[in-house]
Amino acid sequence: MWWALQAAGGNFSGNAEKIKNCLLSEYWDNAAGRFKGGRNNEQIFLDAQTWGAAFLKAIGENEKALQALSYAREVLREPAQGGQLFGFDGNAGPWSVWNEGTAQYIAVGGDGAGEVLPELLAQQEDGAMVGSPDEFSGGGVWTTRWHGVAPTAWLYNALCGEPFHPGSQPRCTAGVGEPSISSILRVDLNPTSATTVNFEVTFSEPVTNVDLSDFTLTTTGVKGATITSVVCSGAACTVTVNTGSIGESNGKIRLDVLDDDSIVNGGGDPLGGAGTGNGDFSWGDIYTIAAHVSVPVLLAPPKNRPVTNNSKPDFAWSAVTDADHYEIQFATNDAFTQSVDSQLVGDLSFTITNSLADGKYYWRVRAYNILNEAGSWSVSNY
Repeated sequence: MWWALQAAGGNFSGNAEKIKNCLLSEYWDNAAGRFKGGRNNEQIFLDAQTWGAAFLKAIGENEKALQALSYAREVLREPAQGGQLFGFDGNAGPWSVWNEGTAQYIAVGGDGAGEVLPELLAQQEDGAMVGSPDEFSGGGVWTTRWHGVAPTAWLYNALCGEPFHPGSQPRCTAGVGEPSISSILRVDLNPTSATTVNFEVTFSEPVTNVDLSDFTLTTTGVKGATITSVVCSGAACTVTVNTGSIGESNGKIRLDVLDDDSIVNGGGDPLGGAGTGNGDFSWGDIYTIAAHVSVPVLLAPPKNRPVTNNSKPDFAWSAVTDADHYEIQFATNDAFTQSVDSQLVGDLSFTITNSLADGKYYWRVRAYNILNEAGSWSVSNY
């Protein structure tokens, strides 16, 4: 409805604005970084994230769009029943691959879209797309290998570009002989804490006049990321990016192409055909930049409790944003040179299983990020 009212303009613009505000205030879950299934429905739906991401991009909320798609990738990506193909489940069973929703994810530029697209193309038959690689019924879900208009249409959009974003033109409008972008893929390990990363940009044919001005970065959670160099040979370019600075939350960086008709093939045909913007590309791979995790706060037992008759006490500490796991350490001195034990823990508490001998013990905790890089130790308690 928002798309229709926004496109109609005029007297309808006010209603479009009301719908936009409602979607952002009532349906967007800021804490989870995703759209809810309904105003009072916490269920996860793939199309709420994919259509939602397209809507967010259209109103300039690019960071929220990346969050929604990242949430879908973390929760809904799944193999087909036989395990031979990967795609996305529609509503967090996870039960079965839903090709229509998977194509939506690709069309709106989800991370790893270039990896999933071949999985869809492998199922295409005589131009048409099947609904799923599975024949499945259960858990309120029904998928079938029947061909369908919706999965076929969304496969077209996956190949040609998301159709709703204002100003965008499907890549499939490029005429014969006009170059296009085939993919933008990560070159380096992901996730990463490196100061620089590289993307490989592949065109449909050799092109010239590619420079820094043809690219831009879409980021979330990082500051000062910049494109530092572009090196091209034939139909491929390596673009180097300085990842900038990261705080206490994981960040993301995606490389996009801005078409201004400066990139041309050997015959002088511009990227995407004549006209700026019709060769834009904004659905390539994304780098996750690992956070510098902060310091946990010790919660229990109470600070510096001098005496207890419990030889197997429980320990607890506060959560650290984007921590992958924690380490708790015990020692008989506050310098921790006389270590008694050290354990890696996946949650926010720990219970000693072997009774401690009588004595005074110090304890502290630190967090690790997704790359297993340790943060600083907390202040110790005893």
